[in-house]
Amino acid sequence: MARYHTNQLLAIKGEDDMTAAEKFELVINHLRNRRPVYFVTYTRATKITPKYLPQIEEIVKVSGNSIYLRHGKHWDCADYCAIQAGE
Repeated sequence: MARYHTNQLLAIKGEDDMTAAEKFELVINHLRNRRPVYFVTYTRATKITPKYLPQIEEIVKVSGNSIYLRHGKHWDCADYCAIQAGE
């Protein structure tokens, strides 16, 4: 499993400041390639599988330069989460 932290995504893309919309596009591309995506914090891991691609707007929200994940009725900021692409 390839593991990408937000800072490593910047290195892969070759840009110093990747916007939240660009990060969201990377997540969408992984899902379109039939690969699950994990948002990982110290205490929680959220797995998004390709079957949720049609409802992705209800699960992940981009606002300004931040990405938010829905957990129940609340939105958690995912700016400092590690982003892992499964195989």
